[in-house]
Amino acid sequence: MIAKQLIDFRTGLRWYDPMERIAGPHVLQRTQDIADVAAYVAGLAPSSATTPGPGRRLEQGTELYVRRCESCHGAQGEGNDERFVPRVAGQQYAYLLRQLQDTREGRRPNMQAQHRRLIASCSIDELASLADYMARRGAATRQ
Repeated sequence: MIAKQLIDFRTGLRWYDPMERIAGPHVLQRTQDIADVAAYVAGLAPSSATTPGPGRRLEQGTELYVRRCESCHGAQGEGNDERFVPRVAGQQYAYLLRQLQDTREGRRPNMQAQHRRLIASCSIDELASLADYMARRGAATRQ
């Protein structure tokens, strides 16, 4: 999962300038470098310190998550490494919101079409409530 994201940054399939610089061939020069970084990061314990959003509209966030996200990301937001489904529980609110907005606005070319369809009709308030809900799920462990 992490190696795929590093490769996506490196090849322009995912955009975020600081990560593009870090994942570039001038830093991660060999395939083994990518594998080493991915293994290291994957071995880190999920942080229990997360920054949730403002706490408004959490019921809306819960409803959106259950209806649009839970079937793939899991009831607790734990994700599934075998299916390349990332853990969303306990991620930082600002990060989650940016990813949702980038997906909706077409700035995540590596995002599956299904995600773009699910998110396309969401307002910024709905995306904010969804990000807040996921951030508050806690640092769920991966399965």
